[in-house]
Amino acid sequence: MFSRSILGSIAKLAILVFCVATSWAADQSTTPQAGSTSNVVQATKPTASLEVKPGPSAEVLVLRAQVTELTRFQDGILTTVWGALGVVAVVAAFLVGYSWFSGQRAYERDRQALTNQIEARFEELRTQSDKYAIQQSEKVEKLIAAKAAEAARTAKAAFEREVADLNERLRDLELEAIKAEYSSLKQTGLLGSAMMRASSYIELCLDGASLYELDEGLSLMADIIGVTEKRQESEDWRADPGIVEGANEVLSRCKDRAVVAGKLRDRLLALRV
Repeated sequence: MFSRSILGSIAKLAILVFCVATSWAADQSTTPQAGSTSNVVQATKPTASLEVKPGPSAEVLVLRAQVTELTRFQDGILTTVWGALGVVAVVAAFLVGYSWFSGQRAYERDRQALTNQIEARFEELRTQSDKYAIQQSEKVEKLIAAKAAEAARTAKAAFEREVADLNERLRDLELEAIKAEYSSLKQTGLLGSAMMRASSYIELCLDGASLYELDEGLSLMADIIGVTEKRQESEDWRADPGIVEGANEVLSRCKDRAVVAGKLRDRLLALRV
């Protein structure tokens, strides 16, 4: 649009200059010149001193003068036209240069504005990307922490189950060992030591064993009390009064089998009399 307007202005200016130059040249050509007219008149007047010779007529001389004037007129028009074209070329070059200069300034201004806009957009996108990366990192950290906590809870529960199973197996083995030792002491007549092993059996059952195993421990205690009642002549358990006291204290803790334990405690008290 800007180039079209410049070309239109140049064309209008050229037409205007051409019209002015043509009008000026026409005015110059139609102005009568004294020198030329007098020459023509003088040429037509015969001279008395010279010999009259046949020559061109007055009409031919007038035509020649007109041709000369017409030629001079055409040369003036051509000179004016070339001058007008030169002026138009100079103005056109000036307008083209000014248009290029203005276009360059507008281009630099638009380029700088576009660069600033792109940089601002890039900065905005980088800020959004950083925020998104931080949010995703926090989500990942929370997810990892949750998974780690869940894995830790699962591992802890599995470890606790393994420990519980191991403790149960160890308790079973210890109960079997106590029972075997109890049988050996009973057969050798060491009733006090056998009663102590029966107390240890019941005390171990009170730490989490089943009621079945507790009942078995109470059966061992009842068995050794019965043997002691029949063999009053055996005094090995009387040498340490703490044996009966320990058995009595263990039986007092049997809340789930309080009736059976109470009866056994009564029998122990009878043994001390």
